[in-house]
Amino acid sequence: MPRFSINRQFMVPRILQTTSLAFALAFIAVKTTTTHAQVSNVLSSSHSAGITPSPQAQNVYDLLTQLENNSRNGIKQTIMGQHVQAHKETYVGQYYDRVGQITNGKLPGFLELDIGSGNYSSSYSAPYLYQGMTLATNAWESGDSIIGYSFHMSVPGSPRKAFEYVFPKPEHDDAWFARTIDKTGNTPEYQLLMQDLSFAADRLETFKNNDIPIVFRPYHEMNKLVHPFWWGNRDPDDFKALWNLTHEYLVEERGLDNLLFSWSTYGWDGTYGGSPWEYYPGDDKVDIVGVDIYEGNPYFPSEFYNDMEYLDKPRIVSETNKMPARWGDSVFPQSVSEIDARPYAIWTIWGSLLELNLDESTPNQWNVSSNNKAIRDTYNYFSNQDGIWRVLSGGPNGSYDFSYLADPPATNPDFNADGLVDGSDFLEWQRGYGTLYDNTHLEAWQSAYAGGTTLLTASSIEIPEPLSEIMILLGMTIALAHSGRINRETYCST
Repeated sequence: MPRFSINRQFMVPRILQTTSLAFALAFIAVKTTTTHAQVSNVLSSSHSAGITPSPQAQNVYDLLTQLENNSRNGIKQTIMGQHVQAHKETYVGQYYDRVGQITNGKLPGFLELDIGSGNYSSSYSAPYLYQGMTLATNAWESGDSIIGYSFHMSVPGSPRKAFEYVFPKPEHDDAWFARTIDKTGNTPEYQLLMQDLSFAADRLETFKNNDIPIVFRPYHEMNKLVHPFWWGNRDPDDFKALWNLTHEYLVEERGLDNLLFSWSTYGWDGTYGGSPWEYYPGDDKVDIVGVDIYEGNPYFPSEFYNDMEYLDKPRIVSETNKMPARWGDSVFPQSVSEIDARPYAIWTIWGSLLELNLDESTPNQWNVSSNNKAIRDTYNYFSNQDGIWRVLSGGPNGSYDFSYLADPPATNPDFNADGLVDGSDFLEWQRGYGTLYDNTHLEAWQSAYAGGTTLLTASSIEIPEPLSEIMILLGMTIALAHSGRINRETYCST
């Protein structure tokens, strides 16, 4: 099962070529019965005056929104991610590489690092920070991974930039927080905040100058009830003010058009995490919505995935310690596939928790028992039924080639990102016409389809009933195709 790219010839094990475009479209029009609201691919930075998202940032967001829209319409795929704890690893990228060792050459399709969360001095500057930037640059340029950065920002003005200073002290009360976000008053506390944001912006600007987009995840777990970070469990309006001034500074003042902003909550189980919705900054300041899940092993509550749907953004698991798929054996008899149940666009494992429990000393049995079974099962998950990889990974033996994301914008005709250019992409174009797609997308699809990128044969298609409906749609398609045009309303199923 070779690796594929959405702008190349694809391996399609179940279907062969046919000359009947009309038959293919007619079949899909009948077969597709349920659709959901489609997520827009408009990045939040585009709402800022004078800012156009970088082509590479738009390419990444197009992929994530495609995966999200696919999940709402029955095509289930997830990009596996791995967080790198640079300051804790034997070398920077230890667990990123460890995935490749276990899976025989498959690497996480999403690589996340952190600007903070280290053992720094009075500045965040440290060798492992820059080593991480080199790792990220190489992973992006080799087409192995999308790049992300979280930011465990220490309390502004802390004597050291270290993890223990990410938590507030008694003097960091609500009045202090109000002063910290007081842009108008330009308070001393606000100036300290901007010093730290300026350091982050300088690093993110380095990626911009190298045409590398970054999924930026600041101020995460803002709804955490137990041991929150200094920005956590605050007045929701004050938190949103912090988020928005950060967004405005990075995008409008620093011109960082390469950022995708990820709003990352803590699982709102009522014990460890409270309701997050009042902390949501708004659609024009957020691109991705996520959840950090740590309690229990394994622990796969459906409410997080379902509750976030109404935000109409790509949904991700931004941090966890559990692989999403594991087929049953004597250790864990029950097979589990969160990818089939809740196909988040990205599923990220946190650092050493790939192999260790939360205590970072004992083995994480869910992941590593039976010779790392859950890791292997997840990264090797190919659906024979649908003929697609359920898990998208990079690396020399990865299932997906992310290198096209670095190219200048080109119209990708695989609108539903399932690895095929076929009639279902035409239906996807119909649903998004006027918002996500225009006539140039249709032309790209027609060209790719005519060039043989799509492979269909009647012998591989189960004919649905009633036959009369197919014949009616078939006739309509033939007539329209013969006339050289396809009316959007004819096959729109919504």
